[in-house]
Amino acid sequence: MLSWLIHPVTVAATALLILNDHVLKAAYPGWLTGKLSDVAGLVMAPPLLALLLAACARLTADSARLLAGRVRLVADSARLLAGRVRLVADSARLLAGCARLAVDSARLLAGRVRLTAGRSRLLAGRVRLVGSVRLAGRAAGGVPGAPLRGGDRVWLAGLWRTAGRPGPQRGPDGRDLLAAGSILLVGVGFAAVKATQAGATTASALWSVVNGPSVILADVTDLLALPALGLAWWTWRSAANRPTLVRWLRMVAVLVVLPIAGLGVAATSAPQYDDAVQLYEWQDVAVVGVGNAYHGNREPYRWQVSQDDGPSFTELPEHRRELFQQQLPTPASGSDCSTREPTHCFRVVPRRLAVQESRDGGATWQLAWEVDEDARARLGVAMPAMGDVEEYLSSRALLVRDQPDGGVVVLVANGRDGVARRDTTGRWKRIGFGAFTADGFRAETAAMPIPSVAEATVTAGWRVAVPLSIVVGSFVALVGCATLLVRRSGWPLVAAIAPAAALNLLGLVAFIPYAMAGANSDELLAPLFVVAVTLGLSLLPAGAIVLTTAVTERSRGVAGRFCLAGLLGGTLVWLPYLLRVLTGWPQQHTLTDVAVATAVAVVLISVPLAIRYVIRVFAAQQVEQAQLDPPWPLVDGGQRST
Repeated sequence: MLSWLIHPVTVAATALLILNDHVLKAAYPGWLTGKLSDVAGLVMAPPLLALLLAACARLTADSARLLAGRVRLVADSARLLAGRVRLVADSARLLAGCARLAVDSARLLAGRVRLTAGRSRLLAGRVRLVGSVRLAGRAAGGVPGAPLRGGDRVWLAGLWRTAGRPGPQRGPDGRDLLAAGSILLVGVGFAAVKATQAGATTASALWSVVNGPSVILADVTDLLALPALGLAWWTWRSAANRPTLVRWLRMVAVLVVLPIAGLGVAATSAPQYDDAVQLYEWQDVAVVGVGNAYHGNREPYRWQVSQDDGPSFTELPEHRRELFQQQLPTPASGSDCSTREPTHCFRVVPRRLAVQESRDGGATWQLAWEVDEDARARLGVAMPAMGDVEEYLSSRALLVRDQPDGGVVVLVANGRDGVARRDTTGRWKRIGFGAFTADGFRAETAAMPIPSVAEATVTAGWRVAVPLSIVVGSFVALVGCATLLVRRSGWPLVAAIAPAAALNLLGLVAFIPYAMAGANSDELLAPLFVVAVTLGLSLLPAGAIVLTTAVTERSRGVAGRFCLAGLLGGTLVWLPYLLRVLTGWPQQHTLTDVAVATAVAVVLISVPLAIRYVIRVFAAQQVEQAQLDPPWPLVDGGQRST
């Protein structure tokens, strides 16, 4: 089954699925990109399902063998119990034997009396024995140990060939059955999900457990992709006719292709970062327009309706969605007043998570609710792929809803933070995107808790300070050891060392924009790529220069000091984070800026100090050498002339 998974067609389908779901759907939404995912998924899913079924079959067989072993263990325990019963019986027989021993002792005494009479008969017996031995020797006639006859040798050789001959090989029928069953299951499941509402509801509930709140829609036109299962079967037959995979290909299939295929199935769409961007009042209900901040366009692509003005939401049904888009109401603005009490008004504070309230028709305003700037910055650190905090974590729209029993409910669209709600008692609460219900299942999408100062600082430190400190420390060690090499070997060595220093600086320059942008993307490839490039450009040239310097016996001590200085310089990058935890300064939104500034300052200060230190060390060594080897010649007897 691994050969099916790494077949070029399956690999191409996997690549197409990932590319289409993460790039093409966002760039070119429409019928074609939707069907491409279905076709690629139908080609890629059967090999994965076949591997899963084969693994389950092996697990079942192992479980059966384990059960049989336990049965044998019970039987062995029963035999052990029977043995203990026999041991008790043997102990009783031993006791009876002791009694017989006393009787036998008495008989022994009588036997000694008969011994004397037997000695005379023994002598006569020896004479008869000699005669018997001679007769037996003449009757033996043959020599024992005769070799095997020819027929015996032929029979043994045939038995050996039969034992060495392999048994009947298992044909491909079992594997073909597994592949056909996997394709059939995928086809039936796909048809049930796309052709029936019950199948779509069940798939939505199951997929929500795996991938968070999800809605899978039934669409009969997606059944046009079913012929792709024929391509999957052809791919299996092509893979089955190939030779058995060599060991390194099996390792590639298990360690590379299988995880990527699993990722392609699990992440079948672009990352979903819900973004509450609009509020509407339509048919006497509140509607929240939700966008995907991953695309950055801040436009709603789905709408959630709240029948109770906030605590819970449902997805706008398809038939009502079309009507809503035809009758698209005017979006709520940043301010609104009560209809029953026009002087009671609310408004959002631009580019902040804050709402102001007025009870005199807008003549005076006072702060009604806010998430302070430092808490908002900490929240931005915790949220994945957060861009501009002032853009994506700010109050955008506000809706005031009069309640039948008096008072007002206020809903505020707060971007990535979801919705904030004020109840009729005046109590504010961040509810995120509320309790979401759709097609028979329910998912709670509460607001993300605001992390503490220590939690946010440690999170930001691991993302920024660790790579930055390694880059700074390696650059300090590189400059010091490179200067030492130049002083040892001459200025022509600068041409060979300068590219190494340039690579290190390039790593630092590549990482700083990533750190300044927040460095909190939850996508796997982006941060790993940036950090790997940064550390590779920094550690490889620095390590080469340091090792080259350490080879020279006279330079080892100085090279060690520069490595220690690099370690100290890298540690200084953590100073702003330590101060943040201990004193609360600097603020969270400026923490990364201060850390980057500290790193640049360490580089600018330590590099001249390292060069100056090398110059002083060489000057001291030259003075010491001059004292040991004076310019005047030595006279007879080794005495210096003055």
